[in-house]
Amino acid sequence: MSTTSIITTHFVAAIVIFIAWVMSQRSYSGRAPRPRESPTRGLMAVQGIVTGSEPELMGPFSQQPCVAWRILTPGEETKWKSGPTDWAEAIAVRLDGGLHIRLVFTDVTLISAPPRIGTVPDGLDFGERAPRIGEYHDRTGHVREESIAVGDRVYVSGIFSCGSPDLDDPMRRGDTAGASPIWSVSIPTGRVQTRLHGGTFADFGVFGSQSRRHYRFALKATFPTFALYLAFALMAFGRLW
Repeated sequence: MSTTSIITTHFVAAIVIFIAWVMSQRSYSGRAPRPRESPTRGLMAVQGIVTGSEPELMGPFSQQPCVAWRILTPGEETKWKSGPTDWAEAIAVRLDGGLHIRLVFTDVTLISAPPRIGTVPDGLDFGERAPRIGEYHDRTGHVREESIAVGDRVYVSGIFSCGSPDLDDPMRRGDTAGASPIWSVSIPTGRVQTRLHGGTFADFGVFGSQSRRHYRFALKATFPTFALYLAFALMAFGRLW
C-alpha cells in the first residue's frame, strides 16, 4: 500500500468519525423544525419576541428579571454540566407574524440562551421558588447562567396543543374573544425534551451557534477516537506510511 493511500485512508477515517459524532448529537437533541407564523396542533416550532410571563422570575446569577433560566457548572468530561432549571407557568410571545400567544411548557424543557459566566464566592440566590428541574445546593465558584428575558427573541419547538389544564382562568382560554390563545408545549415522541431557545431558527443552521457547539463537542470526541484508530493502524501496518 502506497504512502498516499495510507494518508488518504486516515484522513477519510477522521472525517467519518467526526460526521458520525455530529449526527449522533443532532439525533439526540432532535432536529429543529422550521418555525411557522402561527401555531398548529402537532410537532412544530414558532419564534417571536417575549412580551411577558406569569410569574416573572429572577436569574440566580445575574439577578435580572427573566422568564426562564438554567444554571450550569464545570464538569469533568465536558466543559459544563446542567444544574437546576426553571421557567414561568405561562410565557407570552408576539410571533413574527404579529399574533400574540401564551405558551405553557408541560414537560421537561431545554433552556438555551447566550450565557453569563462568572464566579460566585458566597453561593447563588435562588429565592424561595423551587426549580422545575434539579435541586438547589450551595453553589460557589465558576457558574454559567443561560436566561431569557422579556424583549428577547425566542425559538420554541415541541408538540403544540391548544389549551392547557394548568391555567383555568376563563379569560386566558384560547376560545375567549379578545384573549391571547394559549398553547401547551410537550415532548415530541422519541425525544427527551421540548426546546425554549433564546435566539432564532438560524442558530440551528449549518453555521449557526447551536450547530457550532455540536461541532466543537464532536471534535473533542473525534480526537481520542481517531488516536485509538491510529494505534490500531500502527499495529496493523507497523508504521504510519
